[in-house]
Amino acid sequence: MVRKWVKVSVLLLSLTLVMGFFLPLQEPSPEELEKIKQQYENQLRGNVEVQGSLSEGDLVYGEGSYYDRWIERLKQELPVIEDYQVEDLLTVPVHFWEHMGVPVAYIRFTDFARKRALQREILVLEIPPGGSVKRHRHLYEEVQVVLSGKGYTELQQEGRRVQRLDWQQGSFFATPLNAWHQHFNSGNTPLRILMVTTAPVMIGAFGNREVAYSSNYVFRDRYNSEEDFARENVNLKTQNLGVQTDRYWYRNFVSDLKQVAITPRPYRGVGAGQIEWLMGGNNVLVTHMSEFPVGVYRKGHQHGGGPLLFIVSGHGYSVFWEDGKFEDRKRVNWRTGSLVAVPPGLWYHQHFNTSTETVRYLAIRGGTPRGMNEDGGNGGSPPQIDYKDEDPRIRAEFVAELKKSGAPLRMPEF
Repeated sequence: MVRKWVKVSVLLLSLTLVMGFFLPLQEPSPEELEKIKQQYENQLRGNVEVQGSLSEGDLVYGEGSYYDRWIERLKQELPVIEDYQVEDLLTVPVHFWEHMGVPVAYIRFTDFARKRALQREILVLEIPPGGSVKRHRHLYEEVQVVLSGKGYTELQQEGRRVQRLDWQQGSFFATPLNAWHQHFNSGNTPLRILMVTTAPVMIGAFGNREVAYSSNYVFRDRYNSEEDFARENVNLKTQNLGVQTDRYWYRNFVSDLKQVAITPRPYRGVGAGQIEWLMGGNNVLVTHMSEFPVGVYRKGHQHGGGPLLFIVSGHGYSVFWEDGKFEDRKRVNWRTGSLVAVPPGLWYHQHFNTSTETVRYLAIRGGTPRGMNEDGGNGGSPPQIDYKDEDPRIRAEFVAELKKSGAPLRMPEF
C-alpha cells in the first residue's frame, strides 16, 4: 500500500495560502505579532494552553476554541464526562446519541490533558445485539479498541466494493481516513467499543463540524480496498527508512492486544517491553503498547503531554509530578478497562504494577513515533530517572502496596 501520508499541517498551510488569494493583506500590529510569536513558541514546546489570540475563532486548542463552544452545545443533548480518568469503560454510563445512532459515553479529558495537550475526541459506543452504528465517513483519524462482545466493520472506499473486518473483545484497529464504515454487533449481548479520534483538531481548524463529514475526497494512498488491509503487518526496519530498531510496524488490525508479541525494551525498566504501530496510514494518531511484569515498576520519565493510556491487563497506579515539585505529586489508581490521561508535557510520571499478572497498556497519542533511529541505547527516547537516582519514597510506597495485594517484589537492589 502506497503511503504518501497527508499531514494536517500541510492541509492547514494550504488553507492559509488559498485564503491569502481572496483576503486583502493587512500589516499586523506589534501587539498582534507578539501574540502570534507567543502562540508559536507555546506550540513548539508542546504547551497549547494559549489564552490569547487574534480572534476567538483562531484558537484550535484550549478554552475559547470552536470545539470548546461546540462541546457546550453538545451538553444540551448529551452528558459529557470531563475528567482525567475513567475507572471502568465497561460500566461508564451511556446515553443515546442521534449522530451515531447508538448509546455513547462522550469523554473529554480535562485538567491534565485538555488545556496543555493535543485534544482528542473519546467515545465509548454501546451497540445492541444485531444493531449497528450509522454508516459514516469523516476527515479525521480514528482508532478503536473492542472492549466487549464481537462483531464486524464494513469498510468501503468510494466506488469500490464493501470489505468486512471481523473482530472480538481485545481487537484494535483503525478505520481509514474518509472511507465509509459501519460497525455491527453479531453477538447476543450488547458490545462496547472505545473510539479515539482527532476530530477536535480538524473541526477546530475549519471552525465547522459539518465540513469533516461532507468531503468526497478519496485517500487511496491510505486505503484502496486492498485484499490484505486487515492482514498487513510490515516492520519499518525492513523498509529502507533508516529505522534501526525492530519495534515499529505498519499495521491496520490487531486481533488481540493481550496476545500480540512485544519487543523487549529493558532500558525503560525491569522486564519492560514495547511495540509501536502506525495504524491505517495515520500520521496524527500514533499508538504503542507497553508491558511490565509482576512485582516491578517502570522508570520515571517525561515527554510531551497528551497520551491516553488504556489498561489492557493488570492493575496498579501511576504517579505524576512537575519537575522540581515531587512533594506535590498526584497519584491515579487504575485497573483493566481503565482510561487515564498522562499529565501535561514534561511532567514526570511513573507506572507501577501491583497485580499478580503482567500489566499491559495501550498508549494513544498525537505526533510521530519516538526514537525511530534508536540503536539500543537512549537514542530518541524520552528523559528518564534511573532507579538508583529516584526519590526513596517511590520504592517504599511500592513495597507497601505489594504487601496489600500479595504480589512479590521483583525489583533489583541498587
